[in-house]
Amino acid sequence: LRLLLVQGVETQRIWQVTPLIKDVSHGAVQGRTVSADLPELSDNGAAYLVELLIPARAPGRYRFAQAELSYDIPIEGQYGVKQRVNLMLDVTAESVAEPANKRVMNVIERVTAFKLQTQALSEADMGNIAGATRKLRAAHTRLLDLGEMEMAQSALNEVERLEQGQGF
Repeated sequence: LRLLLVQGVETQRIWQVTPLIKDVSHGAVQGRTVSADLPELSDNGAAYLVELLIPARAPGRYRFAQAELSYDIPIEGQYGVKQRVNLMLDVTAESVAEPANKRVMNVIERVTAFKLQTQALSEADMGNIAGATRKLRAAHTRLLDLGEMEMAQSALNEVERLEQGQGF
């Protein structure tokens, strides 16, 4: 998968979201091109989140990138197939143009919870237990909102361990 960004658009981070959440930014950004090698896809597919910084623009419809997907379908004898799509953004004078896509917002919430947990680990490593527990409690709340009860309970268990001086 390649994203070809228009002038002025910058990549902040790239996240693999499924099957596991992880930051795959290192080595994926080269100038205005973002590349990600996709794994062999199963029925569940794969999902990625690319955080972009898009400069302010006057109201209108703008292309901010072109996505190019190259793939093979060996069972059908198709190799080197390429699909391209322009990624467009509608800029309005209002603060919110349209309701947010629920699937995308769910992915963003999952990545945010992951970031909080990662930051909590760093805080604990630096001895900032109060900061670590605060971030873990925030992750706990987000995970509950997402319906991830087991992961939310795990975050809360880590808070209790930290508060009791047991570490992660």
